[in-house]
Amino acid sequence: MMILVGNDTGLLGHQRTISKFDSLTAISELPVKLNSIIIGKYYYRIGYGYRVH
Repeated sequence: MMILVGNDTGLLGHQRTISKFDSLTAISELPVKLNSIIIGKYYYRIGYGYRVH
């Protein structure tokens, strides 16, 4: 299992990334807050069965 994190969804959904795993979860949003105010966002997904080649 590998957790992939990025500041946009582009690389998390790129075919080169997808092709390295047996399966991936959907891309989810992770808001960054300061004093309850959203000041940014990260995106993540979990990959299973990472393949080197």
